[in-house]
Amino acid sequence: TGKTKCGQLFFKHYCASSPPKKGVLIAPEQVVDEFKKPSGFLDWDSGGDGSIQPVIFEDLMHKRETLTQLINTLQNPDPNKYVLVIDEAHRLYSLFYESSHPHDLLEALFHTIRRTHKRLLLTGTPLYFGVPTLSILVNICQAPTDTDPLIPFNEREFRRRYYKTVMWKKFLYGWLTPILNLPVVKNGLILFHVAMVARYMYSMMGYM
Repeated sequence: TGKTKCGQLFFKHYCASSPPKKGVLIAPEQVVDEFKKPSGFLDWDSGGDGSIQPVIFEDLMHKRETLTQLINTLQNPDPNKYVLVIDEAHRLYSLFYESSHPHDLLEALFHTIRRTHKRLLLTGTPLYFGVPTLSILVNICQAPTDTDPLIPFNEREFRRRYYKTVMWKKFLYGWLTPILNLPVVKNGLILFHVAMVARYMYSMMGYM
């Protein structure tokens, strides 16, 4: 797909050039297979400079040793030596909000990812799980020196900052329109208009 090709070219630029960076791909198992198929110019699993290590999303979600190993890999010797591609990146929501991993491990992963040299997040559904998904995707890509998140993780704070409520639209579309769309109301309005037209036509007959 286009996302896969984009990720391969990203790896090619940073891992197959000089000086080479190490790469890490986080993706579902079938996506990892797609990345490997036509990419003979990429070095998979050798462990040397320029090589790319795949991490299966499902393992990262359910196996603590996979999470710990990923953190240790990125921190050895320095996250800045790595470039990272995360395909189906909206699944980060499930990892950070729905997995049973300890909070301190997830926090360590979040900040370690932010310290990598470059990060490419690929997804066709950035709002798959709503606002929290977008917050993770944007904040994980921000500069590691930033202390405050670019987008609030809290949905209420997000709405306070970015939503603007127009009261007359809220009344019209949020309250009045659903009532007017009720079948009994809609049919009643149609009959009322038919009756008004009939009355008008009848009154016009008096002038003929």
